[in-house]
Amino acid sequence: MMDERTRSMLWNHKPPTSTPRAAESLFEFVRASDQRTVACALVFNGESYGWEVLFLDVGELWYSHGAFPLKELAVAWAWQERKAIEG
Repeated sequence: MMDERTRSMLWNHKPPTSTPRAAESLFEFVRASDQRTVACALVFNGESYGWEVLFLDVGELWYSHGAFPLKELAVAWAWQERKAIEG
């Protein structure tokens, strides 16, 4: 008889599903270089991990930066990145 540990090692084992993080939309703009839509969102990962800024290129994750202890710091960084992207 297989125990739980053995069953979890089988090739057809399905990993536990993760719950999606609730993202707060910050801004959205059209990048001048290629006319693609770039969106920015904030995610709170808990007190130990802080705030994370996500940049999405046409809805797909482009890049992110996290571990901001305060939401205000994450927002300020996101706006600086937007200025850099827009040129």
